Amino acid sequence: MKNKNILQSFNCAFQGLKHIFYTHKHFKWQILIGLLVLIFCFLIKISYLEWIFIILSIIFVLFSEVLNTIIEEISNIITQEYHSKIKIIKDMSGSLVLISVIFSVIIFFMIIINKILFFL
Repeated sequence: MKNKNILQSFNCAFQGLKHIFYTHKHFKWQILIGLLVLIFCFLIKISYLEWIFIILSIIFVLFSEVLNTIIEEISNIITQEYHSKIKIIKDMSGSLVLISVIFSVIIFFMIIINKILFFL
């Protein structure tokens, strides 16, 4: 069914976020960790450019988790039984989340190390 207006489109998008938040614990953890990182960065007073990298990193992790969930949900619709190709697809989509988390951790530690070195 096609949305009639932009408000319906936003409502559907928020319903999707609500669904993933309430049904997938990893998404909750990623939001919590993202909020803690934001608070920590606020306390250590990072630069404007560092804020951009931190915020984009957090969004990248959340985006990859949503994409991973979409792929897993579609795979589950295709078959509930074990299938080696479906397993590979799910593993690959999970690796997207892993890559985004590794990238975000690297960015975070580069910023923290820069702050530590600046104060030495």
